[in-house]
Amino acid sequence: MIVVIGSPWCLRAPEGSEAAGRAMAIAVAAARAGASVQLVGKVGDDAAGEAVVLSLGRSGVGHAALQRVAGLETPVVDAEPFGDEEGSASPIRPIPTMPLEPADLDLALRYLTDFAVVVVSEPLTPSGWRPVVEAVGWTGARLIAVVDGGAAPPALP
Repeated sequence: MIVVIGSPWCLRAPEGSEAAGRAMAIAVAAARAGASVQLVGKVGDDAAGEAVVLSLGRSGVGHAALQRVAGLETPVVDAEPFGDEEGSASPIRPIPTMPLEPADLDLALRYLTDFAVVVVSEPLTPSGWRPVVEAVGWTGARLIAVVDGGAAPPALP
């Protein structure tokens, strides 16, 4: 199994809402390639969070370790064409995601015990890396950290 760590956000379009973001793109690509995939992240316990969960299911991505947090709102972005051509893609812009706490990562990775690869798709705090590195160590899994172009790789514990 592949575990992808990162909180998705909701892309709202006229045809419906769906999960989006770097973590989602990685998880969907792995699922389409035939891998068993689980997403570890956080969304609000709201309509946008429900749309994200349904989108994950339709995409073949597991969400057993996706937190639904009451009182928090799932980030939502409206799909807006740009440029001169109709139907062109939405502009790339930073989307605020919900940060993942070390205790939440520890719990998720103890729950999902049968993984061979962990992909960290968004920056973690130094204390957030600790449970990830420990889980990779005790399972013998491979760790992949996705960083933005030009960014330094994380300093791992």
